[in-house]
Amino acid sequence: MNLPAVPNADLCTMCGFCAQACPPHALRWVENPRETRLVLAPADCDGCGKCVQVCEFKAMTLVPAPSPAGSSVGDEGAVILCSSPVVPCRNCGAPIASKAELAYIVRQIGEAKWQNYCLDCRGIA
Repeated sequence: MNLPAVPNADLCTMCGFCAQACPPHALRWVENPRETRLVLAPADCDGCGKCVQVCEFKAMTLVPAPSPAGSSVGDEGAVILCSSPVVPCRNCGAPIASKAELAYIVRQIGEAKWQNYCLDCRGIA
């Protein structure tokens, strides 16, 4: 069976579509104040490839099990496919979004002052 992998993490924007399209919910987003991770529960994956189909950035591919390329094992047997540090608000330090998400926004609309602030601080910055 084939499992999803993210061989080039720079292509992943952390958009989340792959996890949303995963019928058995084998792909999950794990977030904490410092990092956003895309993780795979290999035992739950049926190898359908829907995650690869919805990835418009071609960051995801299927590879032969049991060891997806470029990944490391995390908690409870979950395989970390991709991770990105969370960017803190310049004013209050609250998490804004992952660095990968913000980089995608900049590529789409250019730099903007508000991108460096959380929703609460944007009005006062």
